[in-house]
Amino acid sequence: MVFESHFRGASRPKSSADSTYATSKDGNRTNLKNKQSNDSSGKSNINGKKSKKRTRPPKKKEDSSKRRKRAPPSEEALALSSQLKILSTQKRYQDALDLYWNEANAQIRDGHHACIVVDCCSRSGAVQEGEKVINFLKNRGNYINVETKTALLKGYAHSGMIHKAAQLYEEMESAKDSRDRPNVRTLNTLLRGCLWTAASAENSDRSNITGGVILSEDVWQWHKNQRASAGGSKVGTSVDSSSYEYSIALLCQALRTGEAASRIQEMIESFDIKKTQTDRGDQFTGEDKSVLESIAQCFLCLARSYSLLNRYDQAKKAAQNALNAASAFSSLDATDSEDNRKIVKGGKQAWKSRDDDGEVSRRSVSNTLFRAHRLGELQSEAKMILSVCTSNSKRNETDDFVKNIMHRLLYFSGGGTTDLSAGHILEEDRGETSNHILDTQQILTSLWVSFGLASAVKAAKPGRSFPSSTSCLSESDCKNILKFVGTDSLAIGGDGRIDFSKIFTKNSSKPATKNSKLCGLSKRPLNIELGAGFGDWAILQALSNPSSDYVAVELRSDRVWQMLTKGFLCNGASALHNLCSVGSECGSFLRDRVKPGTITNIFVNHPEPPTQTFGANASNLEQISEGGEEPAHMLNSQTLLSAAQCLDEASGQIVIVTDNQWYARLICCTFVKLIRMRPGLLRSKNFGVQSGMRRIEVFPPLSVGSQKVNLYEGTPGELIGHKTLQNQAIGTSYFDRLWRSGAGAHAETKKRFIIIMERRGASEPQNRTSNATVKQGEKERKKRKKSEAKQKRRNERRLLKRNQKTQDEG
Repeated sequence: MVFESHFRGASRPKSSADSTYATSKDGNRTNLKNKQSNDSSGKSNINGKKSKKRTRPPKKKEDSSKRRKRAPPSEEALALSSQLKILSTQKRYQDALDLYWNEANAQIRDGHHACIVVDCCSRSGAVQEGEKVINFLKNRGNYINVETKTALLKGYAHSGMIHKAAQLYEEMESAKDSRDRPNVRTLNTLLRGCLWTAASAENSDRSNITGGVILSEDVWQWHKNQRASAGGSKVGTSVDSSSYEYSIALLCQALRTGEAASRIQEMIESFDIKKTQTDRGDQFTGEDKSVLESIAQCFLCLARSYSLLNRYDQAKKAAQNALNAASAFSSLDATDSEDNRKIVKGGKQAWKSRDDDGEVSRRSVSNTLFRAHRLGELQSEAKMILSVCTSNSKRNETDDFVKNIMHRLLYFSGGGTTDLSAGHILEEDRGETSNHILDTQQILTSLWVSFGLASAVKAAKPGRSFPSSTSCLSESDCKNILKFVGTDSLAIGGDGRIDFSKIFTKNSSKPATKNSKLCGLSKRPLNIELGAGFGDWAILQALSNPSSDYVAVELRSDRVWQMLTKGFLCNGASALHNLCSVGSECGSFLRDRVKPGTITNIFVNHPEPPTQTFGANASNLEQISEGGEEPAHMLNSQTLLSAAQCLDEASGQIVIVTDNQWYARLICCTFVKLIRMRPGLLRSKNFGVQSGMRRIEVFPPLSVGSQKVNLYEGTPGELIGHKTLQNQAIGTSYFDRLWRSGAGAHAETKKRFIIIMERRGASEPQNRTSNATVKQGEKERKKRKKSEAKQKRRNERRLLKRNQKTQDEG
């Protein structure tokens, strides 16, 4: 993809995004342009008026200001921007595209509108549509700014297409004009993509490797060279605390502890953080809270890596430093004045503090709650690592982790979001393959490079020769590594599906038979959690229910690694043998990697909705129930179909728990669509009056019998398969604790909404409906009919008010 640098002069309205960018970099750009103008003014005028038109007057700042004032955004352009922003917030990318391509807007749309639309497509998992907008502008010769290219790069990163993100970033690096080269926001976007997608081969012959720590170190070195060539100038080539945090996390994930420790020290020196050595580790002082927060996170990542390598003294020191940095972060005044607060332009550290009325805005409140929650999670894990390092049951052999990572981690693909619509992203674009011959090379290469297998193997056998930790493994390399851990192959069958009996072979009370291997069963209940996050819930289930096996599936590779390390460290001297961590997109994993009819339960806890308010409009839900287009989210009808087909026909069930009632309604209507598509596949579970579950809605409203889907309100527990340890509080996942803190504006802090669908087997009549059920359905129908119109008007007023507030803030 080659981006043109031509633009049609004053015909392009100056957008708000361009103005912001020009303000932050204006001095550098103006000096460059004026220097060119002064150089040209010294030559003879051979082009007549054309040369005079290009020559700038000596007053640089005044001329730049006048140039911006000559082309202000029109009222129509501002209105179009506002409408596109609202649609982008709601992830309604198709409506945004229809509005953008509307002929009525052909004369007013500009680069700023294109940037909004590309960003909307990227957030919605429709990156191919964003590419079409970019190509349209390129073919017309329009200027494509860094912000728009960064939005497209964000789409590649979210979709797991890290090789395309790398290509785009490389093209931006080679731009002749410094204004078109990557800035700190572009850098952080790519580094986040590297966190989400582990290193893997980027082509079919497995000759090149990209993504993960490989790509992050390449771009870090480029920015380092840029800073050196600029004489240490921070203009245009600076990195912020987020950049350091991302790159250090990737080094720690690969167990490259020496490089990570050196970069942490470089970070401390770069941001003028004072470090004082004490008996309780290093004490840190500084004025920027975001830097101290990032330092705490970096030390925690380093502590994880040291503990996995059995370097307990260094792990204790790093964990204590993480606690000290977190304490320094907490000690700073949370209500810094506007004049003293540092507003970071790039990365995740930017925030909006106050609204027009001077009150703390909703976003600022949510940001404060999230940071407090993140800090609490950090302190909890650091203390856990300290406990492991000081216990008497420490491990003495590094090959324990080598065997654990080989037998308890499978990585197929990555990405930054799980809300992709079915069919948007091709498997080859994600880097997935169903060829079992290449599966072993791809999986082992990712484990070797990105998940620390290379460092762990070399630490366990320091005298032996192994491949480089930055290269793609050959077939012979894979055989040698498998031989080292005492196996001849991974648990992948000839059809590309996982043989769980091989993964959990130590847990089976009976030897695995030929038939059990063929069907993928381990003779124990086999449970899957989709969208497992950091693995807290799955780890708790594995600890509290040792007679069952659990598979935790998560898309983001950084979370997969944290899940693996927590499962390895949380159980004292031995790792959890009934937990397997999988990096994959949920839909393709269920469809291509799991044998049909083999799963006991599929759990989904607090899935991310397409938007926080989707489901409030009854007409949208009705369209979906009748087979209409679905919004982009993880639990679309195709994913639910794959999940249903994986269930054991006798007793399998899907259990979904959420704190967002609007999203619960969307899921129920999606199940209705699936039941109509595939009758006889699933049925909604019924709970008795004494169960503690309260049925609050039925979908569709007038349905009874096997066609209905029940929505319950209740407390997750043993009844729905949620196990708890003795004296363990309910609500044990990261996101459950986050929403309990009140950080979710549209989530309940106490209520939980539950949907359970069973695989239809022979244990229960399929078409029998009791009189009590009919009466209950009729009663609910009358009650709903009475209040439906009123509730609809209330929801519409609420959404209108919220959209107006969003428009005013924009």
